[in-house]
Amino acid sequence: MKTLLHSLAALLLSGAAAFAQNTPLPKPVAFTAHLQSIKAELEKPEEALDLGEFILTLQRMIDPGIDVPGNLRRLDDMANEINAMFPVMATGMVKVEALKKYLYVAGPWNGNRPFQYDLDDPLGKNLHNKLLSSYLDTHKGNCVSMPSLFVVLGQRIGLNVTLATVPRHIFVKYRDEGGWIYNIETTSGGGFARDAWLRQLYEMTDLSLRTGIYMRPLSKKEAAIVMVDTLLEFYEANGVLQARVDLALLSLRHAPRHVTGMLHLAATYGWMAEVSYRLDYNSPDPRMPLKERLKYLELNRQAMEWDQRAQSLGWQPSSPEAEAAYLRRVEDARKSL
Repeated sequence: MKTLLHSLAALLLSGAAAFAQNTPLPKPVAFTAHLQSIKAELEKPEEALDLGEFILTLQRMIDPGIDVPGNLRRLDDMANEINAMFPVMATGMVKVEALKKYLYVAGPWNGNRPFQYDLDDPLGKNLHNKLLSSYLDTHKGNCVSMPSLFVVLGQRIGLNVTLATVPRHIFVKYRDEGGWIYNIETTSGGGFARDAWLRQLYEMTDLSLRTGIYMRPLSKKEAAIVMVDTLLEFYEANGVLQARVDLALLSLRHAPRHVTGMLHLAATYGWMAEVSYRLDYNSPDPRMPLKERLKYLELNRQAMEWDQRAQSLGWQPSSPEAEAAYLRRVEDARKSL
């Protein structure tokens, strides 16, 4: 159990440390304000939730320099430009193709700078590269920023699009007028991807598909919760423990099958136990006061419980082979340029 918690914590830390080192940590009072702001947004009816505004507001909690109103205007302007690329009565698929062209094909509509996958940071180790505002500026993104922009713009032009997940990856689900659902892989130029192909690329248990933790079209609130993960990573990288617990618990109230939230809780409770008690008292140590020992045991129990909940839904740790295969695909893509 300890190995699993430490492995997860190390994974999350490596993904955010590069950004966290250069970003000032908010004052403690800000954590409560952030939590209340996110809670208020998630309590809105689905139809009142603007995913673009939610993402930008959330990510401003990581980078206070993000101009939320300015970036919202950029998104609206982009949506208007895409709308001008197809006729008024266009079908959903025509709109999808227009959106893909706008983003991934070089032309005056994107300043001859198509939005591309950042092959220099394939694992998203620099948290800044996951921010929507950064993607809008650099036109280089990853499997967080790329699908989020596609969905935000797609919803603005009237498409029935949302996010979906597989292990350590996010992609897009599009439902057409007839109810047919298509997978869109934004990190591969917006190409369509069959379910079987995604299962071949990403390790998923049959149980994980039955419970719906992967491959399922997410509701708008569930999609928003997926975006909360970036803030959880930021908290983890800075050693912010209680705010990370509070935010993960909030995410699970609105998305009970969100295994990433469960894993954040498992890792955080594990760190609380190990750092605060085992290192202080070299437990088991008879000098540890009973009150402290009971708290230590409770934190360990919580860590194990959340890890077991994730596993009961079909989650499994990523294997070294799966990560090596992913990096090989990235290297092949880099060589093909």
